[in-house]
This record gives sequence, C-alpha cells and structure tokens, in this order.
Amino acid sequence: MLFFVAGTQLVSVTQLLPRPASLAQTMSVLETGPPREFGVGLRTAIPEGSQSVLTTVGGVVTVDLPLTFFNAMAPQDQRLAIGQIVLTLTNQRGVGQVTFTQAGVPISVLRGGGDLTRPGQLLVSADYSQLLSSSASGNPQG
Repeated sequence: MLFFVAGTQLVSVTQLLPRPASLAQTMSVLETGPPREFGVGLRTAIPEGSQSVLTTVGGVVTVDLPLTFFNAMAPQDQRLAIGQIVLTLTNQRGVGQVTFTQAGVPISVLRGGGDLTRPGQLLVSADYSQLLSSSASGNPQG
C-alpha cells in the first residue's frame, strides 16, 4: 500500500508492485506519483528525482534525503512528503519505524501535527495519522 496526497490529506492506494518489492522500488513508485487510473486529484509531495537512499536495520529504515529535498517546498508539503514516506514504509513487511538523515547526519522533520522532531527521532505511522483522509481511496476509479 502506498500513500499519496489528496488536497491537504493523505490517502492509501493499493498499487501492484513487483513481488517481492524492495523498499527502494516502493520509494521509487512513491516518488513517481500515482498512476492515472487512480483518478484526478492525487499527487505526490515528494520532489521529482529525489532518489533517497534507504538502509534497514532491525525494522528501522533510515531514509537519507538529498540535500535539496526541502528546497522550495511549502511547509504543508514538507509534512505531507514525510508523512507519505513514513506511512508507506511502515506499511511494508518488517518495517516498524523510520528515521531521516541528510548526507548521513540525523535531521529534524515535521510530524503530522506540524511539530518538529528531534534530529534522528524514530517515527511510526501514528505520528502521521491526523493526515489520513477519512475517505481513503483503495481502488482505481474507472
């Protein structure tokens, strides 16, 4: 399951991925954005060509974001982009927590409520639950 932006909220989308899909493949699809068959109005807040580097140790994924990741991104999109990543990755088998770095250095990110984390703080899906749409879209519209 992947999470994309609809307005100011996130919606879950069931999208077929290669099995087994690696976390890098999942992030690549997330960065590309939703396919057209899922309807108008869905988008990704993740900048095009981000190519984040993922490492996993004991159920914790460290996402190393490019140094330009937050450039020219509105604060609302910062929350949505980080929420997309955390919700999507923690929905994958074997992943329980996510943390963020840039150039290998732990960074602070915005949680769903708009508050800033400590650098390197471990995040879980509940940190972004307030961004979830109550009318989540799980199937293509056609």
